[in-house]
Amino acid sequence: MRNMRYPLGIALAGVLLLGASQVLLPGLAAGRMRAELERYGTVESVSVGAFPAIELLWGDAESVRVRAGSLRMSAAQVGDLLWKARGVGRIDMDVRGLRVGSVWLSDVRVSKRGAALRGWARMSVADVRATLPAGARAQLDLPRAAGRTTAAAGPGEPLGVELSGGLFGPPPGVRAVVGFRDGTVAVEPVGGAGAGGVRVGLFAARHVRAEGMTVRALPPGGYALGLTGSLR
Repeated sequence: MRNMRYPLGIALAGVLLLGASQVLLPGLAAGRMRAELERYGTVESVSVGAFPAIELLWGDAESVRVRAGSLRMSAAQVGDLLWKARGVGRIDMDVRGLRVGSVWLSDVRVSKRGAALRGWARMSVADVRATLPAGARAQLDLPRAAGRTTAAAGPGEPLGVELSGGLFGPPPGVRAVVGFRDGTVAVEPVGGAGAGGVRVGLFAARHVRAEGMTVRALPPGGYALGLTGSLR
C-alpha cells in the first residue's frame, strides 16, 4: 500500500501543477503583452487563451484579444510586433486610433489566423490630406457600383489616383497608381518610377507581406480601408 502512495502523489502533484499553470500563465502572458503594447500608447485590455497553458512557455497560444485606445507605431514596429506573436493561432485587436508613420487611422481592427493577416480602418478626408505634403492633393479612382464607391488593388491590379500639388515634383498634376511590389505598398506615376517619377512608399514591414487592399468611400467623406497580407 505504501508503494502505491508515491505514484499517486506524483500524479496529484502533476494535476495541481497543471491546474496552477492554467490559472497563472495566461495572466502572466497577458501582462507581458500589455507591457509591450503600452510602449506605443494606451491599452485597455489584453486576454490570452491557451490549453494546456504550459504552451505559453514556448511562445505559443490559441488566442489573444486586445483592446487599445490610441497607439503610435512605425510600419517596422507593427511588423516586429506581429512577428513576435507568430506562435499565436488567433489574434483579434481593436484600436480606436492608430498612427503609423504620418498616417492616422481610426476604428482599426486587425486579425491574425495562422500566418494570414487582415486589417480594417477608417480615414477621414482631413486625415488623408494630413499624410500628403503641403499643397498636395489626391483623388482616388473609385468606380461607382450598386450605389457605393469601391475599388480593390493587389499584385497586378493597381488602384488609379489623380495627384496634384507637386507630390512628385513637376508637373504639378500627374496620373499615378497605388500598387504592390515585393510585398510592399507604394504609389508611383503611371509608367513607373523609372519613367522620371518618384516611387513613394506607403507600407513596408520586414515580417509582413502586403497582398491586397480595398477602398470604399464613406458618406459624407472619408474612406474605409481593408488590407490583407501574411507573415513572412
